Order: sequence, then structure tokens, then C-alpha cells
Amino acid sequence: MPDPMSDPMPEAETRKPTVILHAGAPKTGSTSLQHFLYDNADALRDLGVVCPERLIGRGQVDPLHNVLVALRKGRAEERVLARGRARLEELFAENGIHTVIISNESMLGEPFLRDKPGFFPDAKVALPMLERLFEGYRVEVVFFVRDFVSYIPSYYVQEVRRGLSWSLDRYAAALGDKTLSWKPVVEKLGKSFGADHVRVFDYDALLASPAETVADAFGSLIPGLPAFGGGDYRKNRSIGGPILGLYRAFNTLFFRLIPVRYHREGHRKLRRYVFDPLAVFARGGKPMLSAMHANALEDAFERDRKALGL
Repeated sequence: MPDPMSDPMPEAETRKPTVILHAGAPKTGSTSLQHFLYDNADALRDLGVVCPERLIGRGQVDPLHNVLVALRKGRAEERVLARGRARLEELFAENGIHTVIISNESMLGEPFLRDKPGFFPDAKVALPMLERLFEGYRVEVVFFVRDFVSYIPSYYVQEVRRGLSWSLDRYAAALGDKTLSWKPVVEKLGKSFGADHVRVFDYDALLASPAETVADAFGSLIPGLPAFGGGDYRKNRSIGGPILGLYRAFNTLFFRLIPVRYHREGHRKLRRYVFDPLAVFARGGKPMLSAMHANALEDAFERDRKALGL
């Protein structure tokens, strides 16, 4: 894909207030990067940069993120867009602020939905709304991708936490191999904001060389960015082994025995107060795909790597 640093930015473009969209993807280290940005809020502010917080567990969610949720669900009422643009104007109105980083791994929707086929099926709804929200701003996109052999098991664990009782192989078979590609997602981002304004990075590089990868991803957009200490920001720890099996068994019983009207809130509370605390003390081996699924997915990601120039 085009190198965003190969040509200098036109002077008129550099004078525009800048929005950096760190659009995920989910399960590619977004939470770690967010905590790094939040912890360095004062240093970033000195550089003229702010990053609106999205700490759901603490109830610290900037209104701009609520607007993104509404837009990705297709709620494009003018009042929603007006609320988002008003919040952006407030952020830029702060003394010396010229760049806003919006880090939200769900702004394109979920990668997999049971009632919609394809990979990131809601992106086609979300992106036109994001274009309208950021009209008039210089927009730079940072997007991380991940090999499917580790991505699907990681996302599967999240689905089990939400209530899934299927085995990993059943889940992978339901997703299918033919529709899994990062390339169309990246192309949609490029169509919305310009291919030269989309930077794509491999999650494996973030794991192997966190400081260098974060500097590559954000450093040219934020000169003076503090160094990233990857080991200090491993916030989301996966579960596996017996606790994952227990989760699945519990999900089966819960949704069979509990009345439908209590499903959402009841499961959320049991997860928060029982299973998630238990999981901290019961780490097991991560779930792994069968060789049949893994081989096909390795080939799919290798095609993506070549197509995206990674």
C-alpha cells in the first residue's frame, strides 16, 4: 500500500486540525495503547495533543466515544453528528491543541456478527458516518492487523465471556475461511480517508518490538511522543484451560434455565463478579485451532501481508 511518508504533506493540509483515528482492530493491543496514551496525557497536552478517554470499567467514557457507538449502529440523526462535532470543537478549543487522538477499537463495529456475514460487516455503515463526523479535519488512520491463527482464538475467548458455549473449532467453522481478509477493511478505510492517510501495522511487530512499532505508527504524527514501554501495558490477559471450559458449561446452563428477560443483565453481573475474578487465578493454556483451520488461515493472512506490504 502507499507509503504515507513518501511525499511531504501539502502546507494547507498540515495547517488543518488533525484527528488521528486509532481504529483497532479489536484484539490487537488497543487497550495497552490506550492506557499508554492516557498515562501520558500531560506530556501529550504539552505537545498539543489530547486523547479522549474510554475506560468503560471505571465509567470514564468521553462523550465522543458514545457518538461513535451510535454512528456504527447506523444512527445518523443530525443531532448525533452535531453532538460529536460539538465535542470535537471543544477539544480543539483548548489552548494549544492541534491534534485529537481517538482510540476506539470498535468504531468499525465487531469483526464477526452472528446475524451478518462477512468480516467487519458494519464497517460499510460506520465509515460513511465517520466521514461526515470528521469532515473538514485532516484525518490520519492507524490500524493494526493480526494473523488469523491467533486472532480467532483470542476473539473466541471474548465471545465465550459474552455467552457463547460453542467449541473453538465449531466457531471457526461457522466463520468460514473465504471471507477472512484484512485487505477489504483497509481498502474501505482508504476510500473514506485516502489511502495515503492509512497506516497499517502488524500486531506481531507490536509484540516483538513495542517501542519501535508505536514510534513508527504514531511518531511521525506526534513529534516528541514519549517512548512506549510495552511490558508495562499488558492489560488484557486471555483465559484458557479449565476456566474456559467452565465458562462454556455455565453459559449452556444459564441460557437454558434463566428466563430470557434476565439474560443480558444477569450474565453481565455473574461474569463481572464471579467468572472474571476467578479467571485471574486460573490461567490456562490458550485455545488453539485444529490444523485444518490453522493451515487455511495461515495462507489467508500471508496473502494479506503481501497485499498490504507488511
